[in-house]
Amino acid sequence: MTKQQIENRRDEVVRLYTEEERSINQIANELGIDWSTVKRDLVNRNIEIQKTRNQYKSSNGISDTLFKEINDNNSAYWLGFLYADGSIRKDRNEITLDLQEQDKKTIEDFHSYCGNKNSIREHNINRNGKTYKSYISGFSNAAVKKNLINLGCIPKKSLILTFPNEQQVPQKYLYDFIRGYIDGDGYIQYDYEKHRYRIVILGTKEFLQGLIQRTDLFEYCSITQDKNSNIFVLTISNKENVFNLLTKLYENSKYHLQRKFEIYEKAKMGAQQVIIV
Repeated sequence: MTKQQIENRRDEVVRLYTEEERSINQIANELGIDWSTVKRDLVNRNIEIQKTRNQYKSSNGISDTLFKEINDNNSAYWLGFLYADGSIRKDRNEITLDLQEQDKKTIEDFHSYCGNKNSIREHNINRNGKTYKSYISGFSNAAVKKNLINLGCIPKKSLILTFPNEQQVPQKYLYDFIRGYIDGDGYIQYDYEKHRYRIVILGTKEFLQGLIQRTDLFEYCSITQDKNSNIFVLTISNKENVFNLLTKLYENSKYHLQRKFEIYEKAKMGAQQVIIV
């Protein structure tokens, strides 16, 4: 970013903060920049930070009751996805979901489900000479952050996450939750020709053990540790076992990652090809 572009951004930050009385969180979401960048821009322009303004209810459309409890299939699904791929900031009230370009439809579905009036942000990452695009749905809401923490979706969760209990996710919505989690942090292989049938789920050992305990997946499954990390891997195998689980996950689903739902549909039709996503 050039010096002029930085100055133009600071002008807009100051305008939104002083003239339109937006909060720092609102400005960060609207401009697609980090909360700390907004604060730094204001300090740079000698603008006094009004701490109470950031405690006001934002105009992002998010209800304080979002994820207050899991009482339907859809809330269970999105909670599972947030368990896998969501980010709950420890130091502020931001909740974000960031997915690769091919899964933009799922970001749009999540954005709509939450009633989010912020803009979906586009993010580009340059890696090994290639540019990878992703899309981010995010909002700031203290009550929703507390709701998610009460449901077990905590900040800095990658190494300490545990599986939700029945008070957090009732048994009748359990497979919707698991579908969301697998869509975010798992993959499916269903290959008739090579006789490979498995669902692989990544997570902490405690989370995966809890998943097994709350389902009937005691046979044809194993938990191993990835040799290159602290992440554990649950592998569910056997054609009948895998297909039965796919049916429970996707048969009547409203929300799902389309590329994984298509595996279930092809498995029903007896597709003769390897499919891994």
